[in-house]
Amino acid sequence: MSTSFSFMWLIIFKIIIYISCIFISIEGSSQSQNKFSHTKSAFSSYSVKPIFENDKIEGHPGILIVIDKNYWEITFEQAIDRSISKLKRDSISIGTGFTLHINTKGEISNIQFIINFRDTTLINESELFELYQRLKQIKIDMSKIRIEPDYSSNWENADYVLIGGSLISAESRARINKQRSNQEFLEMLNPH
Repeated sequence: MSTSFSFMWLIIFKIIIYISCIFISIEGSSQSQNKFSHTKSAFSSYSVKPIFENDKIEGHPGILIVIDKNYWEITFEQAIDRSISKLKRDSISIGTGFTLHINTKGEISNIQFIINFRDTTLINESELFELYQRLKQIKIDMSKIRIEPDYSSNWENADYVLIGGSLISAESRARINKQRSNQEFLEMLNPH
């Protein structure tokens, strides 16, 4: 059950990435002090990548299996909390987050941010750079997660996994999920 659920999310995430790549248009930046390049997508967001580093990913992508969910959530929440204030995290849009790769040694690379256009003035480059550095320093305890091969491919092993996360605080995500659940319940009671 867990593997099929993870596989489904991996497929959905791959589709979103491919569609995003099709609609991306490059937006140049004339400021030489920028640490990140900002690429505007058709989905009212920016893909924000570091210009000072170009990590290469080698091998086969896999599927993430989280063994210790608490460890997993705390690891990333702490890095984000130390870089971006709670007030800002409670104010940012749902689509604002990050993607990164984790290899089988627990090392993190290829960190990118997805920033909703409304949040470009809310989160500044120095905060993104600090968050980038904190995420880069994380060494994932591989006893808490597993990276398994994508069984829809012919690969027998997996060398890394691509994950995504939200920059919204855990409390805000819980509030949003509760509001959605309440709205769905009301719609179920009162079909149009």
